Order: sequence, then C-alpha cells, then structure tokens
Amino acid sequence: MRIRYLVRLLHLSILLLFCLMGLLAVQLVGTSEEALDNQCCGVVASNPLPNDPEAADEIAHGKKLFKNNCAQCHNRNMRDVLSGPALVGVEDRWSDYPREDLYSWIRNSQKMIYDQHPRALVLGKEWDFAVMNAFPDLSDEDIEALLAYINRKY
Repeated sequence: MRIRYLVRLLHLSILLLFCLMGLLAVQLVGTSEEALDNQCCGVVASNPLPNDPEAADEIAHGKKLFKNNCAQCHNRNMRDVLSGPALVGVEDRWSDYPREDLYSWIRNSQKMIYDQHPRALVLGKEWDFAVMNAFPDLSDEDIEALLAYINRKY
C-alpha cells in the first residue's frame, strides 16, 4: 500500500511539473516580440511607443530596417559591442558635424574614410578599418526611422 501511495504521489508531482511547464510556455508564446527582445537583452525600453501613430509607424519601420540591415553586426540592445559598435548615442557622437555626414556614414562609411572625413577616420582607426556594409539605397527618411528606433529603445 505504501509503495502504491508513493508511486501515485510521484505521478502527481510529475503531472504538476508538466502543468507548470505548460503555463510557462503559454506565457512566453503570449509575450510580445518587443518584450522578448527586452527580456533577452536584460534591458527594458525606457521610452514606450509614442501615442502618435506616425511616430509609432516610423519606429516600426526603423525596427524592420535595423533587423534587415544592421542586426548582423550591431547588438540589438544598442548598448553592447558586437562585431560593430554600440549604437546608443550615435547622434551625439556625430553632433559636431552636419546631420548629412551621419547619413553619408551610414550609407557608405568606406567612402567617407577614403575622403578623409575627420570623424570617419577616428571611427576607422578605432575599429581597425573594419568594413561596414554600404547601404546606398537608404533614404534620409529610412535613416531617420533607424535613428528613431535606436533612440526609442534607449
């Protein structure tokens, strides 16, 4: 009798464990991609999506552009180095130059280094002149959307 009781208790414990695992799985599946991004990175976005639909659309567009063009080299938490530099504060680092220079850097960093742009040379030396992919098809609006996404995250 006692063994039968212990076996049933073990079965119930296993069943309870599977139920808890199922609840956890349901919770994770029901979690938004943004929340999962933040959980994975250990960071919570400091700026919630704006109420302005146009701004929210711009940020969503920037997120898509980031995933398709930048995420291979730049950490999605924007703070840590991957094979490319952290992107948080990128606008501040380019603030001594016209905004168009930042656009040019994003579109074709190698050309800016070749043209001896002072900020491009500093970055080139800092990163051992690693080649960043060129993105000549990004419009000014695309780059602004990318920057809005980067700034929104942090």
